[in-house]
Amino acid sequence: MNTIHSLALLFFGVAGIGQVSAESYLGNLAEDPGERSKPDFSDSIDAINDQSMLRFALRESGDASSDSPLLPGSISLDGESDSMLRRHEVSSAEEDGAGGDASAEAQANNPLANMTAFNVQNYYIGELTGPGGDDANQFWLRYAQPLSVGESLWLLRVSLPVNTFPTAPTGGHATGLGDINAFAAYLFDTGNPAVSVGLGPQLTVPSATDSRLGSEQWSAGLAHVLFDGRNPKFQWGYLLTWQHSFAGDDGRPDVNVGAFQPFVFYQLGSGWYLRAAPIWVYNFENDSFNVPIGIGLGKVIRKNKVVYNLFVEPQVSVWDDGPGQPEWQIYFAVNMQFLK
Repeated sequence: MNTIHSLALLFFGVAGIGQVSAESYLGNLAEDPGERSKPDFSDSIDAINDQSMLRFALRESGDASSDSPLLPGSISLDGESDSMLRRHEVSSAEEDGAGGDASAEAQANNPLANMTAFNVQNYYIGELTGPGGDDANQFWLRYAQPLSVGESLWLLRVSLPVNTFPTAPTGGHATGLGDINAFAAYLFDTGNPAVSVGLGPQLTVPSATDSRLGSEQWSAGLAHVLFDGRNPKFQWGYLLTWQHSFAGDDGRPDVNVGAFQPFVFYQLGSGWYLRAAPIWVYNFENDSFNVPIGIGLGKVIRKNKVVYNLFVEPQVSVWDDGPGQPEWQIYFAVNMQFLK
């Protein structure tokens, strides 16, 4: 485990000081320690997703470690300066007609797309590691808004989870709001509107309505996202995030979590596409981790000035350690992008 820890520290540590997104969670990425410590991160998601990230520790259970693995929270993103906005508008105009539809399908999963987005996402966790094999659920509401600050372009994304977690050792579940995550990404001018790169700070606020549904810690960190949509058939990218607690309840474990969410999309035509956007999480506090894989199916529908992105993606863990890790889960969502 020392070897794994050292490699993880090298990987996430270097990323955390600037090489890096998400959701998360997601957005969901994907996605945020603290409460999610998961993912968003994912599409337009998402979040990363960073979206986004789903890890729940049965902290109150005598059978589980007192060091909570992770509580999901995710990351996943949008923005631009005037000159960059004009370039994107010209690009969109050139792609109207058949090309426009193809572009909309490709950009529907871009977490840094230059448009306001609202996502409704859900992770149903069929089984958690540890005694009991309980199930859990995490429902996410995500809002992304591009902002211009002087000559720079930023994307602001806010994610609110509604968590349903098992309440060991009594059995049953508790449901309520989790910890809110906010992410601000500076959008780099890559010279190509189809390639998006963002980097910025994130903050998780201990807003859970029940102590069992959040970390009770203030956490801050960095997020980095890349999306490459140059190929109309195949798009790819990643969301890399890291968070560490800096204030909160002294009686609760500190938060120190890194998450990596690779995502790939293959366009099948007529708005249909295949997707994979798992969130891999490592908890530096107790060396717990989870590495899921998955494949899903999505459909992009453009109606007037709104692009709807509907998808479902079953995921299964292929490598994990520690209690409260999802053995399998189903990720499904309706993401909306609002065209100008």
